[in-house]
Amino acid sequence: MKVTVKEIEIPDEDIQKSMELIVKKHINEIANSYVADAHVKEQIKKHWLSAVEEEVKRALSDFAPLKEKIQAELERKIKSRLTALMKEG
Repeated sequence: MKVTVKEIEIPDEDIQKSMELIVKKHINEIANSYVADAHVKEQIKKHWLSAVEEEVKRALSDFAPLKEKIQAELERKIKSRLTALMKEG
């Protein structure tokens, strides 16, 4: 839909761009308002404990395989040193 005002034609694209700018301006105003800030803060508090619990569970589940790898490497080094000492003695 083109708009013509006293022989000036405004293409649809220009109207759409102008409307997008207006919408973005109002979204920014709302996003930067105290109400939006308070809402985001409330949502973070609501999900914080479960997010921390999940992260701790993940870290602990990753710890067991790491512990096994460290233990295996230490055993390998100890056996290697013992073998070397036995050869010397």
